[in-house]
Amino acid sequence: MYHYLLEFKQETQKPVLAYMMDVAASGGYYLACACDGIMAQPSTVTGSIGTILQTVSFEGTMQKIGVKADAIKSGKMKDMGSPLHDLQTEERQLLQNIINQYYENFLAVVLAGRKNLDREKLLPLADGRVYTGGQALEAGLIDRLGYPTDAIAWAKQMAHLGKAKIVTYHRPYGYKPNFYASAGENLNPQSLINIELPRWLRCEGAQFLYLWQPETN
Repeated sequence: MYHYLLEFKQETQKPVLAYMMDVAASGGYYLACACDGIMAQPSTVTGSIGTILQTVSFEGTMQKIGVKADAIKSGKMKDMGSPLHDLQTEERQLLQNIINQYYENFLAVVLAGRKNLDREKLLPLADGRVYTGGQALEAGLIDRLGYPTDAIAWAKQMAHLGKAKIVTYHRPYGYKPNFYASAGENLNPQSLINIELPRWLRCEGAQFLYLWQPETN
């Protein structure tokens, strides 16, 4: 999506404004950096610059109940990150190297979009923490605070328009959410004790994500 935003700007020569409402953290902020200006509400949650991969290990539990996992694989790293065994040192290092590469990509995107920041200023801000809109403005991660009417007024100013028709796009019927549309789904199990894993972990397994995902208790 970041690429498509840049492509749209280049092909149309039209300014693009990112307006953040409740949450635009990690991947949301990544996309915003493709825009010509970023506005957020004072209470917006944004930032979370970084990459994360989360998995679990059931090896200890399986040993307790007498279950052993086995895998027929083409190479020793083919089941790297599997929840069926503990993460080994070599596996952890390989995954960390990938995380580091994605993190550097994220930093490059922010630096390309935020000309007011250099790497030295950005690194202390990019440890994964989130910011309110006000904190993000103070840190130089966004340009302005405001509400929808302010964003519309600024967009008209950027486009040198006195009047503008506002168009709102809606998802069609039968829309099938992807991971990012369901990442924050609120699970509501019927049992008295909630032992469900979050959807991002129980369905797709370990993934490299630009995602703000606080620890799930």
